[in-house]
Amino acid sequence: KKPKRGKKIEVAVPEPQLTVIDVPLPSTENLEANSWLEDDKMTGTERNYHYAELLKRIYDQLIIRVGEGASARVGIDPPEVGRVGSRRIAWTNFAANCTQIHRKTKHVLAFVLTELGTDGAIGGDGKLVIRGRYGSKQLENLLRKYIMEYVMCKSCKQVDTELQKENRITFVVCNSCGSRTSVASIKSGFQAQTRRRQQ
Repeated sequence: KKPKRGKKIEVAVPEPQLTVIDVPLPSTENLEANSWLEDDKMTGTERNYHYAELLKRIYDQLIIRVGEGASARVGIDPPEVGRVGSRRIAWTNFAANCTQIHRKTKHVLAFVLTELGTDGAIGGDGKLVIRGRYGSKQLENLLRKYIMEYVMCKSCKQVDTELQKENRITFVVCNSCGSRTSVASIKSGFQAQTRRRQQ
C-alpha cells in the first residue's frame, strides 16, 4: 500500500522591504590616459589605486584593443590569372598576395601546389606558373583556405600573426592576444619519380 500523504500547510512569508540607495559612480573625466604608469615610474613602487583610476585603466586597454581590431581587417587583392600556353596558367600577383598576408612565398607556394596536386614555379617577376587550368575563383578559395589555416588566429580571429617553428612543429603566434596554436605541416602527396631513359 502507498503511504498516505499529509495535508500541505501554507505559510505566509512577508516580503522583505528593499531600500534603494543612490550611489554615484566614480567619474573618469579628469584622469589622463596611462597616468598610473607615470606615478609608478616616479615613486618606483605601486601605490593603492582608486576605483576610478582602475576603471580608467580598463577603458584605456579596451580602446587600444578595439582600435587594433578595427584596423586588423586586411583587404587582399583577388588572384589575377593569365594563360601561358595551352596547359599552364600564371598567377600574376602571387608575390603581392603573399606580402599582404605577411607570409613567405615559399610556404604559400608549397600549400598551393599541394592542394592543387600539381607542380609549378615562381618566375623572376614574382609570377607563379602552375601546370593545369585553374580559374581566379579557384585560386581565391585556395587563398581563403590558407588564411583560415595558417594566418587567422583561432582565438581572437585576427590576422596579425606570424609563423614560428620549434622542434619540427609550426605554431601560429598571434600578436594581438598572444595565443599560440599548432598547425599541421604542409605535406605533399605522392609524386612519381620519372627518369629519362639513357640511350
